[in-house]
Amino acid sequence: KATISPASQDTLAAGTDITITTPLYTNMTDLGDITVTVGGTACTDMTTSTATGVLVVKCKAPAKTTVGEFDVVVSIPKFNKSYTVKYGYKNTHTVSYNANGGTGAPSAQSCVTSTTVNSCTLSISNATPSRSGSGFTYVFAGWSTSASADTATYTSGSSASLSSSVTLYA
Repeated sequence: KATISPASQDTLAAGTDITITTPLYTNMTDLGDITVTVGGTACTDMTTSTATGVLVVKCKAPAKTTVGEFDVVVSIPKFNKSYTVKYGYKNTHTVSYNANGGTGAPSAQSCVTSTTVNSCTLSISNATPSRSGSGFTYVFAGWSTSASADTATYTSGSSASLSSSVTLYA
């Protein structure tokens, strides 16, 4: 029987390390091609090793554009072997702040989606960037998704629903 970690029904995000350990039988010396997929998408950075009758496969979970339940499948076609575990898949979305010529942009914030909806909500930072110029007085009006915007899309402390990562400009 194969074991896969993180454990079954845990959540995966892009880049999460996946480790599959399965027994090797004495006739399984030349394994041929081994594949690992998550929801049909191949894992990246895959390595395999064998020791003391055990096969260990390590890889990174691929980025998924959707959330939900996916199968992690390890296939060893040469021996007609396949191991499957179901996982819930979540995404992390990040708001990065750009003071847009000023100083004091807040640190980035992140939120994590559920396994059923690819969006999450967070509160926009209350930090106020500052900017001074020769003879100009700048008043911070809020945050926009465009560096050249005339109006704010979000105000400090407002709620933002994210379906992807975004940079906000003062």
